[in-house]
Amino acid sequence: MINLLLVSLLAIQTQADIQEDLDAGGTVVLPAGITEVDYVTGLGCLFVHSNTIVEGHPDGSTLKLRDGAQDFSRILGINDAENVTLRNFSIDGNRDNQDVQGEHRAGIWINNSSNIHIHDLTIENNEGDGIQSHIDVNNQSYENLYLNNNGRSGIALTGYGIGLKIKDCVFENTDFQAIDHEGFQFDQYYDGEISGCEVIEYPGKPHTWSFVYCNNYLIRDNKIQGMVNILWSKDVRFVKNEVYDGLYAIYLNYNSDNVLIADNKLSNWDGDDVEVVYARGSNHGNHETGGISFQSNLKIVSNEIDAGQNSAINLYSGKNVVIASNEIDYQGDNYPIIVKSTVHNPTDITISGNEITNPNCNGMLAFSGHLGNKIIRATVAGNSATNRYVGFCCGAIMVDEYIEPFFERRR
Repeated sequence: MINLLLVSLLAIQTQADIQEDLDAGGTVVLPAGITEVDYVTGLGCLFVHSNTIVEGHPDGSTLKLRDGAQDFSRILGINDAENVTLRNFSIDGNRDNQDVQGEHRAGIWINNSSNIHIHDLTIENNEGDGIQSHIDVNNQSYENLYLNNNGRSGIALTGYGIGLKIKDCVFENTDFQAIDHEGFQFDQYYDGEISGCEVIEYPGKPHTWSFVYCNNYLIRDNKIQGMVNILWSKDVRFVKNEVYDGLYAIYLNYNSDNVLIADNKLSNWDGDDVEVVYARGSNHGNHETGGISFQSNLKIVSNEIDAGQNSAINLYSGKNVVIASNEIDYQGDNYPIIVKSTVHNPTDITISGNEITNPNCNGMLAFSGHLGNKIIRATVAGNSATNRYVGFCCGAIMVDEYIEPFFERRR
């Protein structure tokens, strides 16, 4: 069934008229110009059902939240639905003209749905998220979106899901995170790809993108102004991205496994005490065991790293970690690569083939530790540096290490 809504220049459609067409399903063309919508229930102002395509008028369509709408107002709600496509229109949350502020407002809210495809939309000025994909949303794709001035996140993924694609989206002026991707211990995300996206005008924010409990993810060819958080995740490939102006470029924490960080261009924020790649264990415990978290099977290879005053790579914990073939331009006076035995004993650490440029730092590599912790089976070979002190500093208990007696000094 095709329910095609033809809108003339003189026609005026109300929110109720649009909802009637949405209830019929099929293809619904929104009216030209701006249509103001208002709160109906907590699920949304307008509701999209299964087997529906919603598209904008050729002359342009905008759904705009009216002034002074109630809290929890979500402009479009998709709940218990499948096979929904939204394309070629704009959503305006009108956040500057609301009496009640609320982070749970959203441009689009999706729950317990599948085969959801959203592309070529502008979603802006929402008090909460541009898009909130709530719980049990499978096979969802977002392509060629412009998400601007949203108060919490551009896209928030907050529950279980299988199959995610985010491609060629631009995130601008997000108050909190461009992508907030948070699964839970028993509600995890699987099989995702994020590519060709750009985050701009985001200096100094703590976490630009968060990936929590994400499994089998490819994150590639993105340009990110800010920071990337990877926690409790497995089988993640973070490749060919540019990350800059963040507190860290990549913050890897809490029991992640099989993570590849390769062929990226990473730089710090304004030279302020930044660790560009930071893999850290924690004594705060993890959700599964309540014990100490630990990184394993981590590869940091073939990256271009422009580091500020702190370290380029600061490894607090890890098992089976390879740091190899990175080009590091280090602007500080400490050590560009630091391996620390703090809560854990880092084990099976290989540092090889890295090239480090800086004439002023104390040395190329530091091993440090305290409270009797050890660094076990560390191999350091084939690295080169231009710094004054080519060797390394060791303040840790080393077990079964192989350290080349002299590093090659490049001239």
